[in-house]
Amino acid sequence: MEENLLPTELLNKASISTGGEHAWKRQDIPNVIAAAKAVGLANLGGQVQYQGSFGTMESYWLDFGSSEKELLESWQHYVKRSADETLDGFTLLCDKTDFDKDLTEKWSHVSEVKKRNITASEHLWFILYFAEEEG
Repeated sequence: MEENLLPTELLNKASISTGGEHAWKRQDIPNVIAAAKAVGLANLGGQVQYQGSFGTMESYWLDFGSSEKELLESWQHYVKRSADETLDGFTLLCDKTDFDKDLTEKWSHVSEVKKRNITASEHLWFILYFAEEEG
């Protein structure tokens, strides 16, 4: 798994699903993207996930990422560009999304969240995907 190339302190902050997907809290995402870039991983992007006593739900419609590697693009250039595009997409998504509304309106079984007045930020995670250079 590409994630294992990331610094231990960032891996320790991740929530890892049974399927092996790594997710981080909102405040950690810029550092994870930068760390992936530093170790030569391309940032492919990610998506929103909510985790709590109500289960785990992925808002697959709330995603961000980078475009694919161009045919003649060097790996180093792609790593830098994909990090920039992923961070820009993440920032834009966070700026335009009402995560509380997404959590409480899209998932009928989270009525307990509404009743207890819990905010989405308490349950909000972001899955990130990476790629290593082939060959």
